[in-house]
Amino acid sequence: MLETELFGHERGAFTGAVNNKTGLLEIAHKGTVFLDEIGDVDLQVQPKLLKVLEEKQFRRLGDVRDRRVDIRLIAATHQDMARLVRDKTFRSDLYFRISTIPITFPPLPARKEDIPVLAEHLIEILTSYAGDGVILSLDPLAQIVDITHDIPPQDITAAGFNIFACYRDFPRGTINVCVVDPGVGSDRRAILAVTDEYYFIAPDNGLLSFIYAAEPEVKVFELNKERFFRTPVSRTFHGRDVFAPVAGWLSKGAQPEELGDPITDFVRFEIAAPVQVGGNGWEGEIVYIDRFGNCVTNFDKQLLPENFHLEINGKKIARRQNFYAEGGHDGLFMIFGSTGLLEVSAYKSSAREILGIGAGEKVRAYINS
Repeated sequence: MLETELFGHERGAFTGAVNNKTGLLEIAHKGTVFLDEIGDVDLQVQPKLLKVLEEKQFRRLGDVRDRRVDIRLIAATHQDMARLVRDKTFRSDLYFRISTIPITFPPLPARKEDIPVLAEHLIEILTSYAGDGVILSLDPLAQIVDITHDIPPQDITAAGFNIFACYRDFPRGTINVCVVDPGVGSDRRAILAVTDEYYFIAPDNGLLSFIYAAEPEVKVFELNKERFFRTPVSRTFHGRDVFAPVAGWLSKGAQPEELGDPITDFVRFEIAAPVQVGGNGWEGEIVYIDRFGNCVTNFDKQLLPENFHLEINGKKIARRQNFYAEGGHDGLFMIFGSTGLLEVSAYKSSAREILGIGAGEKVRAYINS
């Protein structure tokens, strides 16, 4: 089974081989193959794998000609490979080939400091699946797209910017469920915001401020009709028990007025707009920093002239590029990103770390003299 998966087979190579099959190694040509539990590979398959590594050649099962393949192999195992070699259940020459750069991970009990990090990651995955399951239980035909799970904990502004940056890329009628909710279980309200084309379900904590700024005709409803909630409602998991079921009912055709009462006193942060300073400049700010360290400003193409430079935290940035790699390794540069906003970036480095700044940092743009 492993042999045909790795190397493929020709039609008629064995009973049931009614078609030719391309193996995983051939599919991965010029790429990387990861083999887990390589210590379990059968002794009859090992020399064929060795031939791939030594000669960059293999033969499909039932074929009479060699095929060339160029791959990078990464292998893993929980077994003591040196012992397998001594016991002659694993070839020493193959072991030599795959152990070029060995990396040993101690067992989890020996690195207890990693347990909280792993636990947090698993909880994040499980909570995501729980909300998805609630939606699908109400509307099995719903199409669920996870936009991101990389929002820094409790960072409402980052969450708001991420949903603002992508919501128009989805079809009309898309329901956006936004759960960054430091106030879960408190008296903060759950809300539904409705625009001409989209729905947004979120805690009433300012997360939707970017949407409110972009969609002046938005209508907001407090989600207070408990018959649409999952029961019982946990005080710590409104994403599963309130937001997800409301999204499910909404996708099935429930009307916003059925789900809650209209409100006008929803929480809304002021989204800073650039202001003119002097006769040749504007002052804005960093509104978002992504995980690569790119610093997104609130300057857009329509505001800025053709020739300008930025000043941030005592540093002048004058280079402007069309794509990231064009910046090379020469330090900071400006680029209009996918949102249409001006970013400060550093190729394969972090502009945030170079500048020593965070979100909210003031930025000035000046016309070049």
